[in-house]
Amino acid sequence: MVYDKFLSHVKDERDLQKVVFEFLRKAGAWFYHPRETRKGSDGIPDIVGCLNGKFFAIELKSPSYKDPAKHLRSEQRKVLELIKKAGGFVLVANRFEDVVEFINLIRRI
Repeated sequence: MVYDKFLSHVKDERDLQKVVFEFLRKAGAWFYHPRETRKGSDGIPDIVGCLNGKFFAIELKSPSYKDPAKHLRSEQRKVLELIKKAGGFVLVANRFEDVVEFINLIRRI
């Protein structure tokens, strides 16, 4: 895979974000990464975007977490649920491979 050289350097959430941003650009997705303040962004996911007319949200967590969904704050859970209810696609991930699979799923729908 083209991204293998990057994946060997993914040690934390920030590293994962960089690889995911590059992948989304190359995939042709429009996306936005909200800048966080010290208090966070009131549950707004790390990435919100659109691909092939489909809205998606991705919340990235540290690769060291075994179950990234367990590390969501209550505000994050609420916002992700609202996006789902509105018909958007939602992913909570700590692995690049999960993001690739998610985007490929959106492409097929």
